[in-house]
Amino acid sequence: MNFEFYKDFYQSIFSHSADGVLLTSPDGQILAANPAACRMLGRTEEELRRLGRSDVVDTSDPHLATALAEHARNGVARTELTLIRGDGSRFPAEITATVFHDGNGSPQTSVIIRDNSERRQLELEREQYVRFFQLSTDPMCIADPFGCFKHVNQAFAKLTGYTADELISRPFLDFVLPEDRQRTTDEMKLQVAVRPSLHFENRYVCKNGQVLLLSWTAYFDKTDNVTYATARDISAQRELEEKNQRISDILRCVRRINEHLLVAREEDELYRFVCNALSGVDRIVGAWIGLKTPEAMVRPVAAAGFDIALLQALQDGQDQGTEPWEPTRRALHERKPVMASSAEANGASPALHEAATRLAVETVVSVPIQVEDDVIGAMVIWSARPVSASDESLQFFVEVAGDIAVGVRSLRLSRQLTTTLKSLHDALMATVEAIAKLVETRDPYTAGHEHRVAELASAIGLRMGLPAQSIEGLRVIGHLHDLGKISIPAEILSKPTRLSPIEMELVQSHPEVGYEILKGLEFPWPVAQAVLQHHERLDGSGYPNRLQGDAISLEARIIAVADTVEAMSTHRPYRPARGLAAALEEITSHRGQLYDPAVVDACVAVLKDNPLQLPE
Repeated sequence: MNFEFYKDFYQSIFSHSADGVLLTSPDGQILAANPAACRMLGRTEEELRRLGRSDVVDTSDPHLATALAEHARNGVARTELTLIRGDGSRFPAEITATVFHDGNGSPQTSVIIRDNSERRQLELEREQYVRFFQLSTDPMCIADPFGCFKHVNQAFAKLTGYTADELISRPFLDFVLPEDRQRTTDEMKLQVAVRPSLHFENRYVCKNGQVLLLSWTAYFDKTDNVTYATARDISAQRELEEKNQRISDILRCVRRINEHLLVAREEDELYRFVCNALSGVDRIVGAWIGLKTPEAMVRPVAAAGFDIALLQALQDGQDQGTEPWEPTRRALHERKPVMASSAEANGASPALHEAATRLAVETVVSVPIQVEDDVIGAMVIWSARPVSASDESLQFFVEVAGDIAVGVRSLRLSRQLTTTLKSLHDALMATVEAIAKLVETRDPYTAGHEHRVAELASAIGLRMGLPAQSIEGLRVIGHLHDLGKISIPAEILSKPTRLSPIEMELVQSHPEVGYEILKGLEFPWPVAQAVLQHHERLDGSGYPNRLQGDAISLEARIIAVADTVEAMSTHRPYRPARGLAAALEEITSHRGQLYDPAVVDACVAVLKDNPLQLPE
């Protein structure tokens, strides 16, 4: 045996070993220490040789006594002890102590030291992770590459209702709602292929059958080939979001309907708008409005979500007295909303049943439309979700029915008002014409004068682009402009010769007399003022007040031109008719001097297009 070779071999191992090696005597004195042991213990070999085994081992370590006993009994001891560095710090180490005899036969102990600090730290971190995983209030799970559960924490088990044993090794997709499985599979494939982390949602079926909407955050660890995931139950949050969105949609719908109430002109138009506005809001798949007939039946007048054939089927079903109309008739009779299941409301009518099935109708709600004390009809809603008496949607339906009632009442009041105003207008015009004819009876030579002036004046106003209300006023003023002549003796009005100055002064007083008669009456036009001014002229040469320019009202300026043209075109007791041509010559030659230029131009255009049968 080559003793020197083996001596060198073991010396090399001793010097270069990554583990620390101490040689000690039976009494624990350190005889030698390799470089690794020196580094671990933070001392030089010379320092260690001056120490004993008890100086580098924590004597309070509970494992020490057991290790010494085992070493004494078997000559070998393997354990973990706490060692002390030169700076006083401690670290865990795996110790293997073996008794051997040197060349002289003296017993010695070889102590191999392996620093367990890093391993212990890893174990501690793992323990902390496991403790965090199990005690976390967030549901967590770990899945293998095949999507099967490897671990689940207590929160996950509590959330789903399954025990950990019932979940481990089961495919994750087994618990996903079938309709969501393909999308979830695609998400998981994308995670593995493209990105390590992702967020997704799916519906998860619990042990008790409850379906939860879960929001997942998952991370694929390529090193361990597993997926770590946390889940969060967002069912209540999503329900609240959907409820808020539903309420927002409802409020927008109500606002649209309320805005339309201001512009609706006919009841049928209002009914159609409401049905169209409701359709699609709050999962409403259909809506129709029916009016109550004298026979206490319901006649559909508008619908959305139904075609014309189905609407006709609704009418036919009612005429036959079939069950689908019963909830609506109950709503009319009881004057309150009536809710029924789709089967209850539509089951007796094949057409309705087929449509309700196709549209996935859950609830049919019939809400009466009450105008003051009269229930005029009902609004019928087909909803694709259950509606209960406490549902906010029911209050929405009631509010819409109330809005319809307000709109109907407004339209009917508007029609009544329009009819009343027309009656008053007709009565006013009849009175005005009667007064004009009364004036004409005192002067048969001017019969029809007031009517023709009224027609010509209104035609001039139309040509000038005046509003309809102003044109109507010109017609009234034209009929009444000579009302003051009622105070002039008939023999003066029909005198065939020239009037004396006193008679002329009397005739020229008729604008003021007419004004005094009319000034106390309320017209929507300046009738009295125009009657007073219709003989005024732009240059101030008219009467009675010699007004000039814009001081004369527009109505008076128009009547002045119409009166002049009509008077010159017709016979008078004191002269024959001068004709339309002469009348037009009069107003055009004095355009801007006596007569308003814009009025003259409009009059000429009117008579060019239509001479109004004014006599030549």
